Amino acid sequence: MAVQVLFVLAGAALLAFASDQLVIGASRLAAAARMAPIAIGILVLGFGTSAPELVTSASAAVRGETDVAVGNVLGSSIANLTLVLGVACLYRPLRVSRRALWREAPIAIVAACAFLIALYLGFGRLLGAALLAGAGLFVWRALTVPDDTTTSDAGEVFDDGRHHPLRPEAARTLLGLAGTIGGAQLLLLGALGIADSWGISEAFAGLTLVALGTSLPEVVTVLQAARRDEADLVAGNLFGSNVFNFLVVGGVAALVATAPTEPTPLMVGAGALAIGVSGLAWLLSANGGRLNRWEGGVLLAVYLVAIPLLY
Repeated sequence: MAVQVLFVLAGAALLAFASDQLVIGASRLAAAARMAPIAIGILVLGFGTSAPELVTSASAAVRGETDVAVGNVLGSSIANLTLVLGVACLYRPLRVSRRALWREAPIAIVAACAFLIALYLGFGRLLGAALLAGAGLFVWRALTVPDDTTTSDAGEVFDDGRHHPLRPEAARTLLGLAGTIGGAQLLLLGALGIADSWGISEAFAGLTLVALGTSLPEVVTVLQAARRDEADLVAGNLFGSNVFNFLVVGGVAALVATAPTEPTPLMVGAGALAIGVSGLAWLLSANGGRLNRWEGGVLLAVYLVAIPLLY
């Protein structure tokens, strides 16, 4: 049992550190390639902070543990908009950009609904391709539709504006990717061992232990943004990360799954909770365009109360 706990802790720590290095390196490489700031924000930060969920869920699905993959998608998405966002608000009240309110937030709710529908319909390769197509549409729309809002440059969260040699940053990116993959394997191994020892379902292990581990990169990004006084990026990044979780991570998991999964009451309840917290975070954010400490406390309380009830 102690060994499994050690695997979970080591895997989560490696995921947090390695994915942070992956995003830093990729952001600097993208800036050196003169990629547009909005593209850095959407593609690098969006995909980068979702890399742990992607690697972990894909690995679980390939190994036939599809319930873990589904639980990780749902649990990480719930944690993003309750635990992570709540802690961020308690640390510092957040401004919420118009872009996050009227683009990312509604799409995150639609993506959550699409993922739950895919579960009901069988979560197979065709539905996985449909989810990935939705992700492609989201990225295309974000990159091509004019945006008249004034928000900070998301790329600046990790790119300090100085010149960075390409070779070290390329090495940082590759090592970060390798560390993310290794951390995901340790986390999975430990979480499944704990689930077996405690007699809990793989889906609940994915919803809790695995999801908390894969959500750590979002915590790192949120704290980086808050320390740099880029608080208006926090909500947008978390809503955007949920879009990638449901459409990209869910789509890839459905494509590579080697075992079917059934929409159990736990999954249905977690799916409904994911949709509900997305709507709650959106409503609280729309109240004056800010999230204050008491609202962060509400979101944190929702996570602490609702997750045990799902068990």
